[in-house]
Amino acid sequence: MESSIEFNSSAGGCVHSTPISTEKSERWQLCGQMCHHLQSDASALRSLQLKKLAEETRKRKREAEEGRLPVRPFAQLEDFLQFDQSLESDAVMQNICSKEFVNTSWRLLLSDKVANRCSWTGIRKKKCIRDLRITLAIRTAFLRTFDDEEVFIDKTQLFFRCALDRIMKKS
Repeated sequence: MESSIEFNSSAGGCVHSTPISTEKSERWQLCGQMCHHLQSDASALRSLQLKKLAEETRKRKREAEEGRLPVRPFAQLEDFLQFDQSLESDAVMQNICSKEFVNTSWRLLLSDKVANRCSWTGIRKKKCIRDLRITLAIRTAFLRTFDDEEVFIDKTQLFFRCALDRIMKKS
């Protein structure tokens, strides 16, 4: 292996220079350049994600203004029940029927805290959701695609049964 010793007066002594130390220096420079590129790619990705989030927020806001679904899940049972009362109009029901099915539908409408206060049959002093208009709307949308009411009922019951588990996982 070839090495040389040079005297560097500004460093105050001898500097040992080998091909290995030069190769390491080049690697560090390359790593630095790669890191810089990764950081700029991450910034671009973050910017893209923020744009998509803003677009989704605007879309949900428009939908809420058009009377479709609320912008956020209901945090209060009373608010959810009031929304259910507002669904007497067939036009509003048709808009909701075009939305995603079972879990997605319920997650858009209810926070886990409110879902924990409801059940399919209304047992243990919980609000029965089986006969609500919103349940009918979600069921209708589901049956248009899957035509299996038993699956709808099972998935809905599971959503409300697991509400407490989701709350516990978050805390």
